[in-house]
Amino acid sequence: MSLQPLGDRESFYQDFIQGCRDYWRDSHGEKICDETDLKRLKHNTQIASMVNYTDLGYQKVRLPQHVFQPIYDFWIKNKDKETDESFFPGSTFINYWNDPSKFVDITREDLPGGGEPILNQLWESTLEIMKTWTGQPLFPSSLYGIRVYKKGSILAPHVDRLPLIASAIINIDQDPDAEPWPLEVIGHDGIAHNVTMNVGEMILYESHSLMHGRPFPFQGTYYANLMIHFELDPNSYTGLPPYIQKGSKEAYKFLAGEYKDTIPSLEYMKSIQEKHSRRKSHDAAVYGNLDALIRIAKEDPASLYAPDVNGWQPIHEGAREGYVDIVKFLLDQGADINAKTGGGQSVLSIVADFLGKDNRLYKYLRAHGALELGPEL
Repeated sequence: MSLQPLGDRESFYQDFIQGCRDYWRDSHGEKICDETDLKRLKHNTQIASMVNYTDLGYQKVRLPQHVFQPIYDFWIKNKDKETDESFFPGSTFINYWNDPSKFVDITREDLPGGGEPILNQLWESTLEIMKTWTGQPLFPSSLYGIRVYKKGSILAPHVDRLPLIASAIINIDQDPDAEPWPLEVIGHDGIAHNVTMNVGEMILYESHSLMHGRPFPFQGTYYANLMIHFELDPNSYTGLPPYIQKGSKEAYKFLAGEYKDTIPSLEYMKSIQEKHSRRKSHDAAVYGNLDALIRIAKEDPASLYAPDVNGWQPIHEGAREGYVDIVKFLLDQGADINAKTGGGQSVLSIVADFLGKDNRLYKYLRAHGALELGPEL
């Protein structure tokens, strides 16, 4: 075919995937990048098996000012504390190999304005907005951000993993002189829509059935977003989740047990409803604060093994960061060396994905009987 109005997208893609291969060349880059991207493409076929809850699949709204202002204030106070965003080997969702994205963690209680108060307000306000839009009984699943895209950033088109069915992107801040950087969504009408955002606006979208991404490079210096995800309240159904069409490909996969480690049971969801009270132990593990964990072990020892909303225990958080002393302490306190996340990953598997098998913590865990279990990230 002759070149299309949007340019030579085949060459664009080949350059994109080659960047991943070159970045991970010491970890068999061509193999892991190609395999990961093939999983992304195959995963997008999930759309055909999903039940849709809105006509078009997305809507742009303005976040209420009393909800947005605390987020924006947090950003202004802490934007200079951004860190490099980490990705598992072979990840092809963002072109971090050319244009590294940054991250400011709004869940951090040690940052001014961060932590439990703002999280509770975000969950409560956005949950009601999402319930009204979808007409479904939703349950908060995960909150991620603030991600800061930099010049040249690309977000590969994808659909979100199940059990996520509804999500929101909040535009916190952006370079005022940048070109518009639309979110491209394939609506339920089968048409590609480009949706631009101003500061304070929020895009609601059915993340399980709407392909979305930013496939053209960002032309600006920064673009800060917060992502919030919801799933169907497990109290509202039994058996096959109602967002999966009966007789569909994904229904057969569910009935065959392929989703048993990713679509949580009602009992599991009930066990994590106290997630906010458990943040201190997770934060201490994330930031390598052994003294804080020692205090927590005396005051609330059960929180040392408590999962967060994604099934991550403090030992998973400490392992991802490579803290041998944190992991050793948690094991001494009775943490399970082979504990698995809600997504099915064991502690050793997380270390292998984020730090590699030559890492000191990987060798320590293997020497103490840890197993590399579960799906890749």
